[in-house]
Amino acid sequence: MEKISRSAGSALYRLSPLPHTECYIFTTPESRSICNDPLVYGVTYTNALKHAVTKALQLFGDADIAIGEESHALILHILRGGLNFGIRDALFDVYGWSSTTSAFISSQRVFKNLEGWQISENSYRKMPGVDEADVIFGDVVATGVSLRHAIQKLITEAREAGATYRSLTFFTIGAVESERIIADAAALCAELFPNFKGARVVYLEGIFGVPDAHSPLSISMPGTDLLRSPAELAPEFIASQKDSLSYALERCVIYDAGSRAFEPHTYLADVEDYWKRVAALGNTGTSVFDYLKERFPADERLSDAAFERTYASPDSLAKLAEERVALLRKSL
Repeated sequence: MEKISRSAGSALYRLSPLPHTECYIFTTPESRSICNDPLVYGVTYTNALKHAVTKALQLFGDADIAIGEESHALILHILRGGLNFGIRDALFDVYGWSSTTSAFISSQRVFKNLEGWQISENSYRKMPGVDEADVIFGDVVATGVSLRHAIQKLITEAREAGATYRSLTFFTIGAVESERIIADAAALCAELFPNFKGARVVYLEGIFGVPDAHSPLSISMPGTDLLRSPAELAPEFIASQKDSLSYALERCVIYDAGSRAFEPHTYLADVEDYWKRVAALGNTGTSVFDYLKERFPADERLSDAAFERTYASPDSLAKLAEERVALLRKSL
C-alpha cells in the first residue's frame, strides 16, 4: 500500500494492480464515519458518502490521475445501493461537469438454499449509449453477484447499441471480489473495444472481509457482512477504531446499504437486533476484551494491560450492548 495523495484527514493509497485494472484505497473523515458509526443513516449517510467520493476525486486530481472527460462520462447507477454514492454530483462539484449522461439498472440478489446467491430483481434498465464512454459507478459489494450481473448487462447493451467503452472506474465499500469482477470486465472490454484504456477499483477505507459458514465468529451473516478482519485497511481507518469502543465490534461496516439510506427504521431495527444478540452473548460471560479479540484481533488495545483489566470483566460486553440497544431505540 503506497500513499500517493493526502489532504486534511484524507488520503489515497495505491495497491498492487491487476491486468488492465488499477486498485486504490481512499480514506476520508466522512467514509470513516460511515464505516464506523451505524447511526450515520438516511440523508446524513447519503450526503456523507457523496462528500467522501468528492474528496476521493480531489485526491485523484492531486495525484494527476484522470477519471475521464465530461463528454464521454457515463454515470451508471446500480439500484438501489449505488444511488447513494452521489457520483454525478461529486463530478460536478470537483470538475464542474454538468452534462454527464446517466444510466440505471436494477440488480438485487437473494439467497436460495440450493443455488446460493441469485439475482432476484433486474427488471429496470435505462442504458443510453455513449460512444467511447468513461463509465463511472459505485456500489456496495460482498459476494459480487449484483455487480457481476450489472457489468454483464452494461457490456451487452454497449455491444447491441454499437457503442464502446474507454474506461471503467468503480467506487465501492466492498470486498476483494470487487476487483476480481472489474478485472474480468476490463479484460473483456480490452478484447471488444480497441480504444479501451483500462479500469480502476477505488475502495472506501479498505478491502473488507466477508464471512462464510465456517468463519470463527459468534455472530455474522455469511455472504453479506463486510468485516474489519480479515481485511486490508487504510491506516487512518485502523486508528479510528479507538474513537469508540463499539466501532470494532459492529457486525458489519455498512449493514444494508439500501435500507440505511431509504428505509431507516428497517435499518435501525437490524442494527438493534445485532446488539441484542451481543447482549445475549455477553450474558454468557463473554467480555468486551474477548469479543474484540474475535472481531478485530489486530486492535492495538488488546496488548494494553490497562485496557484488558478494564474490559476483561465478564459483564462488560453485556453492559456495552445494552447501552447500544438503548441508544438505537432512541433513534427509531
